[in-house]
Amino acid sequence: ALENVLEYVGEVDPGRLAEVTALVECLQLYANRDGARFPTDRYGDLSATYRADCGQSLSEARELLLENREAYEKVSGADAFEVALQSLRVAFQYHLMITGHQGRDESMAENTEATPGSARRDGWCSGRTTTTCRINGMRRAAI
Repeated sequence: ALENVLEYVGEVDPGRLAEVTALVECLQLYANRDGARFPTDRYGDLSATYRADCGQSLSEARELLLENREAYEKVSGADAFEVALQSLRVAFQYHLMITGHQGRDESMAENTEATPGSARRDGWCSGRTTTTCRINGMRRAAI
């Protein structure tokens, strides 16, 4: 999911790519690699302080996207922005699951509801086909 975010920012705002990369790197370092479908377990082995700081950093990345929404949507369109925002949301949900603040099922249910900060009020999956709704089926594999 973070690869989706970085690819998106690189396309719509290359000048901010380094900033966004730095904000998500704390989790990106532990992302799945080599075609794996799930991230490594190593993120969960890190200190609570590291993971708390990482959660704050991911939140800052989300705020950056939302603050620049209008400009980004002019470049990419609303749907591409929504994919990037949802991708970041999925990465943050992984963080919440690993830190014990939110379970997988709660995150999955949340993804069928309206996305906070999103223009969509009907939920991420509402009105999308199974293929376009699957988080892992987006432009790249999840996290």
